[in-house]
Amino acid sequence: MATPSVNSHLFTVRLWTWPEADDQTEWRGKVTHVLSGEKRYFREWQELVDHLRAMLATGERSPSTDDGLSSSQHEWKGKEHKA
Repeated sequence: MATPSVNSHLFTVRLWTWPEADDQTEWRGKVTHVLSGEKRYFREWQELVDHLRAMLATGERSPSTDDGLSSSQHEWKGKEHKA
């Protein structure tokens, strides 16, 4: 029985504090779609969610093999076993 094709996305999220007036700090962040390199910055959690939804709606989808791994994941998996 063949496994269904899986569309997979990989994101990185970077968070940091930013100095504000009166010794206050604000959390800020950046989300990056790893395969396309598309980056979006945010200051509110809802903005992160909105950015992820937009990136998923318009982002490139990696073709998957029968086991649910993309071709780049297979390349990495092969290198991992050789090390």
